[in-house]
Amino acid sequence: MTAFAWIIAIVLSAFATVSLIASSISALRSKRAPAILASAVFIAGFAAAVLLARNPYWTALAAVASGLAARVLLRRTSRNSEHAAETWKLSAAHSALIAGSVLFLIPFVWLISSSLKTDDEQASFPPVWIPTQQITSDTVKNAEGEPAGLSWWTRNGKRIKVLEVAELPSGEVQVRPVDQPQTMEMLVATRDDLTKIRHVSPRWKNYSEALAYLPPETNYGLVFLGNTLFLTLMTVIGTVLSSSMVAYAFARLRWPGKKALFVVLLATMMIPGAVTMMPQFLIFRSLGWIDTLKPLWVPAFFGSAFNIFLLRQFFMSIPTELEDAAKIDGCGAFGIYWRIMLPMVKPALAAISIMTVLGAWNNFQGPLIYLSSPQKMPLAYALQLYQQQHGGEPGLLMAASTLMVLPIIILFFFTQRYFIEGVSLTGFGGR
Repeated sequence: MTAFAWIIAIVLSAFATVSLIASSISALRSKRAPAILASAVFIAGFAAAVLLARNPYWTALAAVASGLAARVLLRRTSRNSEHAAETWKLSAAHSALIAGSVLFLIPFVWLISSSLKTDDEQASFPPVWIPTQQITSDTVKNAEGEPAGLSWWTRNGKRIKVLEVAELPSGEVQVRPVDQPQTMEMLVATRDDLTKIRHVSPRWKNYSEALAYLPPETNYGLVFLGNTLFLTLMTVIGTVLSSSMVAYAFARLRWPGKKALFVVLLATMMIPGAVTMMPQFLIFRSLGWIDTLKPLWVPAFFGSAFNIFLLRQFFMSIPTELEDAAKIDGCGAFGIYWRIMLPMVKPALAAISIMTVLGAWNNFQGPLIYLSSPQKMPLAYALQLYQQQHGGEPGLLMAASTLMVLPIIILFFFTQRYFIEGVSLTGFGGR
């Protein structure tokens, strides 16, 4: 019953939050000081009721009261009821988008946080989001020659600040009180009686150690990075050139059997990749390409059915008058394709390029099948080998994963506008 009451309270709180946001926006637009003050009071009252009550019934009651008050304020600060409804709908849409963005950002934030944690914080419960490290002594060293950590030792009901001097084989810890002279005998405490004294401090050494653990012949992973960049560049060039040429031929040129071959092309999208995996392997083996990078980028120069279909829709939307004018000026088929068509389908080319970069950068199956030499591995395959060797060190593994995924995130951050524009315009015929 309590769980059901909490569900009802959460739903009512969501509607109340949207109403409070809408009323605040409307009050700010009206530039009325009493309305702005009232919206601030409603928000503060609702937040205080939720945080202090911690009860589903009181939370639901506060949500209903705040929501009704916010709706009244929204109507009074809006021009009419239609304007109030539009403001509420826009607030609901933006709130849902922000909530969805935060939800999808949680795994990435956890990845960054875990890459900066010490090993003892990785499996702690409840999870630690802000990395911390144990405060260490500036003068005392432990048995391993590192600065001794400070902890609180609960002994006979009292808390004593101690230095962790050594880990004993029995699992106990040899400690020494901070105010005790170094010449006195050490004390022994159990790990459960010790509470490490921590401060907020990310462990940046995880990144340098993750690179240092790579084989020396990889030059701190630069060999893997070079292979990945080469494969990504060649795959993008091959995909964009081949797919755009074939799409231009299907969209603008006239030749016999064009429609039938286009249907066959689309039908190839329904063939699972597992069906063609073995024939492709036999072909590449007969060519002597096994344990080379060629099987990973040469197929990109033979086009992709989905990319061809996407570009064909854009090419078909370009007015024929431009093509006719180019023909009058003496431009041939290839000149029209290169000088007229390609510049006008830049959004689609950008979308295809971004998707191709993502696919080539994260490609793991291809290198697993065709490569065996460590010096030819890309980052995706190298990360899998790193996981097998250092899976017991989650901090280093998360640091290596962050180093691999960070370039893709930066790329998408700066090119998302072109990607969204290219995908969205496809449904409108490229216009």
